[in-house]
Amino acid sequence: MYDTETDPFDWPSGHELLRRLRVLAAENFPDIGLRENSCAANAAGVIIANGWLTLEQARDDHPALLEQILTENGIVRE
Repeated sequence: MYDTETDPFDWPSGHELLRRLRVLAAENFPDIGLRENSCAANAAGVIIANGWLTLEQARDDHPALLEQILTENGIVRE
């Protein structure tokens, strides 16, 4: 779990998570292009709050919850 006294988005893993979420959103919504930063940041915040630092960790631990997070934050389509 990350240290709540530091900003996880300052870490290389936080940057990579945001980048991957933006790319995933752009793949699923090509007509919009790269999604607004807030969509990726919201999804990343929820993912990190659940104790995961990567999409792989989330997918391995709780794939249904990850899918819900990604859908609700406009990263993937239902």
